[in-house]
Amino acid sequence: MGGWISLAFAAAHPDRVERLVVVDAAGLRFDPDLTLERALLPETIDDMRMLIRANFQRPVRLPAFVLRDLLRVAKRDAVPRTALLQRLVYGDEHVDAHLERITMPCLVVWGRHDPLTPVALGERLAVTIPGAEMVVFENAAHSPNVEEPERFNALLRDFLRRRVTLNDRDTPVAALG
Repeated sequence: MGGWISLAFAAAHPDRVERLVVVDAAGLRFDPDLTLERALLPETIDDMRMLIRANFQRPVRLPAFVLRDLLRVAKRDAVPRTALLQRLVYGDEHVDAHLERITMPCLVVWGRHDPLTPVALGERLAVTIPGAEMVVFENAAHSPNVEEPERFNALLRDFLRRRVTLNDRDTPVAALG
């Protein structure tokens, strides 16, 4: 939920954020695919496999003992994960109405095949956030930064190295590199 938190913080405190990068972020109101609830709240090893398929266009095959350990961790966190899922689907903390407040340069990165947060959400962000740019990874799902790390890191470095002008000054500022 880091993207959701980052969007909310940037909207609430635009003076404290120089640049924003969001990757397959939640936080906008939409009708999620509720058939994926079992993946988000896994109860079995098959549910864990579904979660991995949702995150990666080309999922790796994990041994059963690794899946069992991942399932154990997921079950341990079931209460907060359930609460997050409820807020995502039914909550009133969505950032849709606040996106125009995000005034810093914003890079929106999305995996074309993301079933958890569909690419249409990224397109809404890119259209609504003034000056935002969007890059879609055609061969990725929910985790393009993991599926194509070299490309993602190059894109991120390029975005962070660009010069920006602060909204309240005319002095160009070099971004962190």
